[in-house]
Amino acid sequence: MIKKYWKQNNTWDDLGRLPVQVGFSNGKCLAFKTSGDKLLFVDGQSGPEGEEAVVVYSWCPRLGVINCKIEWEVLGRKEGVGVSISSCDVMGC
Repeated sequence: MIKKYWKQNNTWDDLGRLPVQVGFSNGKCLAFKTSGDKLLFVDGQSGPEGEEAVVVYSWCPRLGVINCKIEWEVLGRKEGVGVSISSCDVMGC
């Protein structure tokens, strides 16, 4: 669940769910980073046939939440790589 923290009254609001069901079984990992006004979610996925991929999702909080759902955009997917994510960095030019 993605949550928003309100410092002025020390409370949290639920915004919506991640784009995939997250679990740490089968070597699945994840990472979060910010890039400008976007939140990036990096997910290591293991498929039912043992195929592996890393998928990068993006969401701009400024766009808000539609019908209690975060609209994630897939920025990229790389097949045939290991799913263990030990660190995550965002670079721009």
